[in-house]
Amino acid sequence: MKDESKTKKQLISELIEYRQRVAKLEALEGLYKKVNENSDLLSYSRSQAKPDQSLLRENQEILEYLKRSRLFSHLPKRILEQLLPLSHLEDYPSGSEILIEGATNTKVFFLIRGTVSVYAGGNKISKLRRKGDIFGEMSIISNKPCSASIIAETPVRLFSIKAKHIGEYTDIETNELDNILYRIFAMILTEKLSLTNKKAQQYETIHKDLLREINDRKLSENRLRRSEALLNATQQIAKVGGWEWDVKNESIFWTDEVYRIHDFNPEHYVSDSTDLIENGLKCYDQKDRPFIINAFQQCAEHGKAYDIEFPFTTATDRRIWVRTVARPVLKDDRVIKVLGNIMDISARKKAEQSLQNANDELEKKVEKRTKELLKTNKLLKAEIEERKKAEQQRLNSHEQLHDLTRHLQSSKEQERIHIAREIHDDLGQNLTAIKMNLSWLATKIDKDQKQLIQKISTTIDLADQTIKTVRKIVSALRPGLLDDLGLVAAIEWHAEEFINRTGIQVQLEIDPLEITLHTALSTALFRIFQECMTNVSKHSQATNAKVILTEKDTLIKLTVSDNGIGINEENASDRNSFGILGIKERVNIFNGEMEIDSLPGKGTRVSVAIGSNQEFE
Repeated sequence: MKDESKTKKQLISELIEYRQRVAKLEALEGLYKKVNENSDLLSYSRSQAKPDQSLLRENQEILEYLKRSRLFSHLPKRILEQLLPLSHLEDYPSGSEILIEGATNTKVFFLIRGTVSVYAGGNKISKLRRKGDIFGEMSIISNKPCSASIIAETPVRLFSIKAKHIGEYTDIETNELDNILYRIFAMILTEKLSLTNKKAQQYETIHKDLLREINDRKLSENRLRRSEALLNATQQIAKVGGWEWDVKNESIFWTDEVYRIHDFNPEHYVSDSTDLIENGLKCYDQKDRPFIINAFQQCAEHGKAYDIEFPFTTATDRRIWVRTVARPVLKDDRVIKVLGNIMDISARKKAEQSLQNANDELEKKVEKRTKELLKTNKLLKAEIEERKKAEQQRLNSHEQLHDLTRHLQSSKEQERIHIAREIHDDLGQNLTAIKMNLSWLATKIDKDQKQLIQKISTTIDLADQTIKTVRKIVSALRPGLLDDLGLVAAIEWHAEEFINRTGIQVQLEIDPLEITLHTALSTALFRIFQECMTNVSKHSQATNAKVILTEKDTLIKLTVSDNGIGINEENASDRNSFGILGIKERVNIFNGEMEIDSLPGKGTRVSVAIGSNQEFE
């Protein structure tokens, strides 16, 4: 058993002997002085002691109470005497607060005389007036604050025992203390239960739960021992040991790994001895010791943590490197402990040295390589300048190509307009004249010449078909609606023609219904729409298509989607997909954006967005 435990037993024995002497002697002043010189605990008892005769009577009354009480009478005399310092007879005047709801409680109270009221949540719930009534025990059992307040209605006399502090002021063994506490608490609970079978079963359950908790505590102790063994093994594997410095007692504790790092034999040292610090300090180099001592003092006295590394020579003259880390433990802004660890970092230091050597070698190679790169860099700079010039030329060419494309598109549209007008004005009018002449000629021929009349009629029909074909060609080249009524009317007309020609249903959504745009932009959007519809009819195998045309905040958007077989990304980016390339080029001319969203079997959606507030030449 440790010295600390022996001192504790000695203090308890002296305390018991002291109280017994007080019960027998009348003049205790000299004894108080003598005891005060040897023990702070006895000094505390002296400061709390009552005048001799009242203390004698109280001690006798408490012992008599303990012996008569069926909750404590089973305890041996040795334990009853040790419980004496924790037992008190207390008097409370009417209106006194004995326990307060939500406050911490350390005592169990037994009513001797008087009446107390029990309040919970501000409401009065019951009264206690029978001798032996118990309260305060549930907060001890649950280790929680009081769940109710106890107020003295009349002058009250109580017997109390500090149940929470039995282990602090007695030398009762741990297992024996557990059995005593649980038996007392079980008996207290039983005292509050009725003697019906149902209540008896409840007590049996509680008793079993208490026993189960005892077993759980034993299992916890076993787990703790296993954890300690595992921690020790882990520290040995990691080469990290822990230590603790108790500031008040000026004592230190080392784990086994700390001894192993120092190559110290634990049997040659007294645990908690300051000799460990003195001998451990000798393992550091002479020049490093003042720094280490100062760091430790700053941590222990001022709470400054430290993390330091130094070379180290063990008791067997092994030369290693160690790292020691320390952190203060504070209470009321005072350092009460210093916790730290020490680890063997020789392997890391060796690796760092190897790395440093490799870095030095690398630096030499880098310096050599840098000279070579400087030469190469000059050549690269010259090449970069050439590439920049080439890139600028490429950009200029691209811009020129962009302008050329715009010009070609414009020229193409102008040519379409010209051809459409020529066909309409010349060929259309000539065909109309031919039809009119044939009709006039038919009226002049004798009705008996049926074969000739039939030929003229057939020729007139052929002229009608040719006129329709001319109109289709003119509309395909340049719909007159686009110039006369604008983009919306042209799209509506083309959608209707598309439905009649292909049988594919087209749904139009246009907002607003009146959209006025520059001729060049209207033409570009109409051609994009035409190309999308051509792709729908040729490639999509769709049965439905949807066209959305909107203008909002100077941004015009056109979206054409279908429910066809879709296209994959490879086809969409194929350089031979001239329809898609044409759409992209038209969008780029007006600095717009284009997006194609399609998956095989999920249809295709083509969206373009172009600003409608651009400047046009």
